[in-house]
Amino acid sequence: MYSQESTRKQKSYDDLYVEFVSKIEDQKLNECLEILPSLLKKAKDNDSKLIDVSTALFKQANSFAQENKIEEEIEVYNILINKFKYVQNPKVLEYVKNAYINKDIRLGELNRLEEKVEVQDELVGRFEDNEDEGTMEDIASTLLDEAFTLEELDRNEEAIFIYDEIVRRFESSENQIILSTVARSLFNKALLFVHLEQYKEEVEVYDLIIEKFSNSDNLVIQEQVAKSYVNKGVAVSEMYGPEYSLDIYSEIIRLFENSTSQKILLQVALASCNIGEVLTSFDKNEASIEVYNSVIERFEDSEDEGILEVVAKALLNKAKRIEALELPEEALEVYDEIIQKFENYENNTLLYVAFAMKYKVLLLHSLNRKEEFLEACDDIIIRFAHNENKQIANIVVSIIEMKRIYTQ
Repeated sequence: MYSQESTRKQKSYDDLYVEFVSKIEDQKLNECLEILPSLLKKAKDNDSKLIDVSTALFKQANSFAQENKIEEEIEVYNILINKFKYVQNPKVLEYVKNAYINKDIRLGELNRLEEKVEVQDELVGRFEDNEDEGTMEDIASTLLDEAFTLEELDRNEEAIFIYDEIVRRFESSENQIILSTVARSLFNKALLFVHLEQYKEEVEVYDLIIEKFSNSDNLVIQEQVAKSYVNKGVAVSEMYGPEYSLDIYSEIIRLFENSTSQKILLQVALASCNIGEVLTSFDKNEASIEVYNSVIERFEDSEDEGILEVVAKALLNKAKRIEALELPEEALEVYDEIIQKFENYENNTLLYVAFAMKYKVLLLHSLNRKEEFLEACDDIIIRFAHNENKQIANIVVSIIEMKRIYTQ
């Protein structure tokens, strides 16, 4: 009697390949693994045969993906990686690289983050010497995602090391995709310094981004520069006082006010709104209202939700400044404008609606306009009774209590 192994030795490559593909299609991975050593021996260094086998495996991984059989999909990627990672054929190596990348994605979806980091390290280690431009883009992207993963694992010092590694490896690249990854890495490193309460280091990184990339025409990179200006302004304001941030906010407006990118214009809107808040801190109410008006007039017709959120914030801040000038009727008009404009929005924009309704209630109470006050209380209670946002829920609770006391 011959063993299966000895029988396979007698078979030709073509016969083994047909058997192999049949087992794959039947999703019998264990039997595929039994056949694979003999099949690869038959293939030896024949590139076309190695491509055929790796192609069959990758197609099966895709099939598992479509069926949402994630564990089986990962198992096929493991086979591809373990059996082919040292093959020199570019087509086969492309399958290996994509097996690493897809396995990385799947592990992230399964929240198996420690394993995800290991796969990312393996991918970088295997392909870091590959000078193919597409592969270098993948290496940079993988390192960036690894840093994100390390942050999720609260391994912030290691994440900073990876961000520095991206800069070291790729800062001299002429590839715009890779350079945008460098810019994002520096920006995310700066944000980590915020969590570590290392504000001086945070500002130094923003300055580095501005120095390196201010002349870039790449919109993705320009966005990182614009965000760096805004965040630097906030950090400098906290470190040295709000007056020191005004020039920083003015600079971003000067540089980017005519941008065609909505993401960059969002930063312009934020910088403008922050100028208004700085003026407010010095009780320059009329000047701050003028700034808020400029934000509203410039951006109120935007279709970008992030920008409209800033418009809602500018309107709310404007109304509070009008109140401070003891112009209650005008303030009420602005609160109503916020409510009417943004009542059907969600997230933070809706939070500004809730605040507008709250401040309207408080203002009506101070004016002793009982019927309008009670109606405004009911409006906010009914509107947000089932809202799950904690801040909005707290507003509702406070209004219910205020109404209860008022009607006793």
